[in-house]
Amino acid sequence: MRLPRFPNGPLARPRRAARAAAISLSAAGLLAAAAAPAMAAGGSTGPGSGPTSIPGRVTASVTACHTAVDLADRYATFAAQMVATAQTQQMSLRLQLYEHTPGTAGYHLVTGVPGFGVWESSAPAIGVFNYSQEVTSLTAPASFRVQVGYRWLGVDHHVIRRATRTTVPCAQPAQFANLVAGALSISRGPAGSSTYDITIRNDGSVATGPFAVGMTVAGVTLPERTVSALESGTRTVVEFTGPACTPGGTVQVGVDPTNAIPESTKIDDTRTVTCK
Repeated sequence: MRLPRFPNGPLARPRRAARAAAISLSAAGLLAAAAAPAMAAGGSTGPGSGPTSIPGRVTASVTACHTAVDLADRYATFAAQMVATAQTQQMSLRLQLYEHTPGTAGYHLVTGVPGFGVWESSAPAIGVFNYSQEVTSLTAPASFRVQVGYRWLGVDHHVIRRATRTTVPCAQPAQFANLVAGALSISRGPAGSSTYDITIRNDGSVATGPFAVGMTVAGVTLPERTVSALESGTRTVVEFTGPACTPGGTVQVGVDPTNAIPESTKIDDTRTVTCK
């Protein structure tokens, strides 16, 4: 199998704590009837009534999928539930983590992640078994999903029933800058010149490195300016001095003309203004 691409491996919440929070046991007999609200990411859902109490029913879901710029802030929580049958003495389930990255075919098993790939068992003679597991430090761009295996155990721990379900994916999109050529302000300067102030925004999710800004006024190309960096969600004003733009003439602005900055889109890197 392909080894994980995580710098230090994908991380799960401490397994002992996660297991204690995630397994919900019922003392009400074979089928639980008391409802309990869902907990936050990393917790569990309590035994429920209604459809969840149908003997042999199983579910697998994504209860949290958090995207972020920083690797450590990306996480997903996967949850599974199974309901006992009349012959069930104990239940067990296993979560296996799979990853899909752009340019690869299908999903690939990720190994070595604490809390995944091992069978977790319920206490004997309970009606509903809930388990959830959180995994952090997810790489991007990638998608993650979990395949859950379920086993119902009868007398002498013999497997009397099996099932498998797969969750929907948790997608972690690529994080890019998005430079935008914004508003242009023109003011008169001395001796038939004008000052041109162009606002440059970064509407993306990550900061940029240095990039150039170019301008052409009525066919005259002005010397490029360099922006050293632009944080996500911020803007800067770049000033040019050039010939006055007469009515009907145009001012053309090009941000990052050499494509030095990876962006989510380049469509708003240019702007053309007709002078009045």
